[in-house]
Amino acid sequence: MAQIDELTERFSSALRLGGGDISAACQACVQILPVHGAAILIGERHLGLWPWSVTGADAARIEGLQAVAAAGPAVFAFATGVPVPLPDLTTPCPRWPEFAAAMTRESIAGAMVSVPLRLGMARLGTLDLFDPDPEMAAPSTISAARRLAELVTAQLVSAQSVRAKGWLTPPRGSVLIHQAAGMVIAHLHVGAPEAYARLRSLAARQGLSLSEVAERIIERRLPIAAALDAHSPNTHGN
Repeated sequence: MAQIDELTERFSSALRLGGGDISAACQACVQILPVHGAAILIGERHLGLWPWSVTGADAARIEGLQAVAAAGPAVFAFATGVPVPLPDLTTPCPRWPEFAAAMTRESIAGAMVSVPLRLGMARLGTLDLFDPDPEMAAPSTISAARRLAELVTAQLVSAQSVRAKGWLTPPRGSVLIHQAAGMVIAHLHVGAPEAYARLRSLAARQGLSLSEVAERIIERRLPIAAALDAHSPNTHGN
C-alpha cells in the first residue's frame, strides 16, 4: 500500500509540475519508472491505436512501426486487457510477424512493456514503456506500470468529463491520417476500414510512417491512385 501511495504522489506531483496535460503524464512515467521512453496510445475509430504522446526517439520509431503493422504488444494488450512484456525486441515473434520483421529491419533493440488503459469494459488505449535493459520487463516494473496506467486512465476519464484540451486534442499525425483516409474513401469508393488498411499497406511499401504517407497524399506529393495497388490482409494479428 505504501508503494502505491508513493507512486500516486510522485505521479501527481510530476503531472502538476509538467503542466497537467497528456504529454506531462507521459513524461511523468519516464521520471518515475526505470525506463528511457514511454508512449500513451489512444484507440481511435478505424485508425486503431495511435500515439498521442511519446517521449524518446526509439519509442517514437517503435510506435510508428506498430501503427503501420496494426499489430504488436500494444494492440494485443488493448484487445485483451492484459499487460504484454517483451524483454527482447530483437527476438523473432511469430505472433506479430509484420511488426517483428519491421523491428528486425530497423535494428531496434531493447525491451518493451505495454499496459492497457481500461475502465471496466471500456478500452481507452495503452501505456507503453521502453528501455535498453531487458530487466525493465521484470514483474516489479510491470506492477508499477499497471498502477501508473490506472492513474493515466483516471486522468483521461476526468478530462473527458470536463473536455480538457490538453488531454483530448488529437495529435497532428492522427488528424492527417483521418483526412487522407477520407480522401481515399471519396476517390476510390471504399469503406473506412479498407481505406485505413490501404494507407497502412502503402506506408509499408514506401517505407514511411502512416502520418508521412497521409501528409504526402494531402499535399498531392503521393497520388491517391497509389492506394489502388496497396493491398492489405483482411485481418491483422493482435
